[in-house]
Amino acid sequence: MSSAKITLAILEAVKRSPVEFITRFLKNPDGTAAQPHPGQIELLMALVNGVTDLVAACGRQWGKSVVLAWYICWFLIRYKNRQVYIIAPTLDQARIIFNEVSRHFRAYPLNMLLSKKITDFPFPSIQLINGSA
Repeated sequence: MSSAKITLAILEAVKRSPVEFITRFLKNPDGTAAQPHPGQIELLMALVNGVTDLVAACGRQWGKSVVLAWYICWFLIRYKNRQVYIIAPTLDQARIIFNEVSRHFRAYPLNMLLSKKITDFPFPSIQLINGSA
């Protein structure tokens, strides 16, 4: 499949649903397809639908960082000329989410959407061809 067709397929999935985008184009570290569990789907849909007062009372290893990274990947592709800032109590915590996002954009097919190489230091950043960063 050509890069133009792959890019179009990504954009179509992004427009339909973040869950469809995640399951079709994002991979777990072991290479299997990402599959959000019902709680993650509920959190994603709340974010997409603009819920502003959102509290996620979840335990350890629930997938909070992963679901936020998935959402950021979807958001960066879905909306042109937007900026996403990852803010956390510590740099280490923010890095967990950034590293998850960058892992997806370093791999095929999302790597085709980068406008330049991902920067890790001194200031981590990802820039897409649609102007989002």
